[in-house]
Amino acid sequence: LLVGRAHLPVDVIARTAAVPPSAKSAALGRQLDPAAYVQHRAWVKQMVLVVLDDPDDPTPYWLVSTRHPDRLLAALGRVDESPVDGTDRSD
Repeated sequence: LLVGRAHLPVDVIARTAAVPPSAKSAALGRQLDPAAYVQHRAWVKQMVLVVLDDPDDPTPYWLVSTRHPDRLLAALGRVDESPVDGTDRSD
């Protein structure tokens, strides 16, 4: 996966999820991990969350704007993942 100048090998992806417009604000706000890699474009309504499983990388996940989250998830081989709903489950 190439996003900007960043490169992510597909074999370190643990899971993925679409982030719909209704959950974008929460994903970029109160739920955002400061160690996450974020590629945000304000004019793009949807995002994809890519959770990593790489002991050599402190980045917990990537949060990436995309106009076609379904195509990106399919390209990653992750079409069956549930969308992020924007609710905070940390309580």
